[in-house]
Amino acid sequence: MGQRLSLAVLVLLLTGMTALADDIPRVADFPDGPLAAEVGQFVFAPTRDSLDETKADPEYRAPRYMQAEVLAVGPLTSTLRFDVGEAVIPNAYMIPLPRAEVVVPGDVVLASRYGNSMEVAVVTKGGPAP
Repeated sequence: MGQRLSLAVLVLLLTGMTALADDIPRVADFPDGPLAAEVGQFVFAPTRDSLDETKADPEYRAPRYMQAEVLAVGPLTSTLRFDVGEAVIPNAYMIPLPRAEVVVPGDVVLASRYGNSMEVAVVTKGGPAP
């Protein structure tokens, strides 16, 4: 079964066809493919509402990325749990977050304060919040 699935995905990619459902918004021409994450892992991904808004008006803004938990992994799309609910999102739009990573002052990380943008940040000495 795994070889058939891989062959089907390869055929879809080579022919330019997509196996994504029509109701899943495509807001960029990213290549479809598997997700490098497992069930229970966290990812940065756009919410479904954000994809819908961007598809409706591409000049409005880029999709909002939020942290989400992977509930199910598929060959082209995966099911995620956001704070605002569950959604099926194309794998190509997700950024897997490594498990059990430890950062130290001076490390460069990807950060998103409110989900409206992502920024590169430098880890500083931690401490209690003011």
